[in-house]
Amino acid sequence: AFIALVMNVILNGLLMFPFKIAGIALATSISGISTFIILFVLLKRRLGDFKAKEIISSFLRILAASLCMGAVCYLVSQNGLGLNKFLNLGFSILSGLLSYILFCFIFRVSQMRQLWKWISKKENILTKKD
Repeated sequence: AFIALVMNVILNGLLMFPFKIAGIALATSISGISTFIILFVLLKRRLGDFKAKEIISSFLRILAASLCMGAVCYLVSQNGLGLNKFLNLGFSILSGLLSYILFCFIFRVSQMRQLWKWISKKENILTKKD
């Protein structure tokens, strides 16, 4: 945690002036990703094999779905569709949610399939009680 804090402060100082607010966000993201990698490597050393390949594969699938969702949100927000800014924001959020779910199924994100099964099971339990 100390290394992450120091890295975040240094990167904030370096990136804040050329990129302003975006530099702070970028520095925090880089610091968080670096901390994740360090902790992941340390955990792997301590525990040995804990299905790291499966975790990395899942991460890459979720990353791909997130990037595609970001592209959809960007395109929707840039087009505007002649709506006021609040409706445009709502439409962007809704399109982002729906596109993320769709891309998770396209990229076969197992967690989304598990969530879908869980929701279906809960729905079946609720309908049986009525």
